[in-house]
Amino acid sequence: MIRTKILESGIPKYLWGEALKCSAYELNRRPTAALPRGKTPSGMWNRRNDLNKLRIFGCRAWYTILPKCNKLDPRVGKAVMVGYTGGG
Repeated sequence: MIRTKILESGIPKYLWGEALKCSAYELNRRPTAALPRGKTPSGMWNRRNDLNKLRIFGCRAWYTILPKCNKLDPRVGKAVMVGYTGGG
């Protein structure tokens, strides 16, 4: 899974740890045979899974530039998605 994420996204190999964390985040939101039918690992801790937040590893992302100095200054910057925040 990690090798595939790195090859498909084209990110440098030294970001393999971020690919690992991203894979773990995704796997923890999938049902497994070890748990009762339809339960996910995060669901066992009474957490709701919002699958709308899932993104493709290495996709284009945008971030907000703060503070806004001038009306014509850029307000966003380009980035690459390499993982999820700690809070999900």
